[in-house]
Amino acid sequence: RAVVEGQRDVIDQQRRAAEAQRAALDVQLEIARRMFDRTQRLFGQQAATSVQLDQAERDVKVLERQIEAQRNQVDALERQADTQTRQLAALDAQRATVDRQVSAVDAQAAQVDDRMHKAQIVNPAPGTVLVQYARTGEVVQPGQPLYKVASLEAVDVRAYVTEPQLA
Repeated sequence: RAVVEGQRDVIDQQRRAAEAQRAALDVQLEIARRMFDRTQRLFGQQAATSVQLDQAERDVKVLERQIEAQRNQVDALERQADTQTRQLAALDAQRATVDRQVSAVDAQAAQVDDRMHKAQIVNPAPGTVLVQYARTGEVVQPGQPLYKVASLEAVDVRAYVTEPQLA
């Protein structure tokens, strides 16, 4: 964006310089037209030569063509500046698109993080695995038990003993 803005600024400066040059040519043309008119009057009074009249006419025509060329250059520079402005608008649109894409990717990453968090297997209580119902890599349904855990810190034993065995 900064490069395109810099290019547009350069084009604007060139356009202003071309307009100033065209203004200077306009002044020169005005002077040349007065000189041509004066030379025509003098030629009519036979006080100027045809070469002087031709030279004055040539000066007017050359300046008119230079002004036209300068006008074309200014127009071309204005078109370039417009193109640069459109490029800046396109860059802004691209930036907005990229920002939306980044937001979408961030949302997807958050979803993946949430799924990973939900997919973690956490033992509900400390203990020892007594029975394993599923193996590593197997697919199970939500809520299906994976293993049976028992805490061995406090063991309650229920035993039926006959009276002779009690001793």
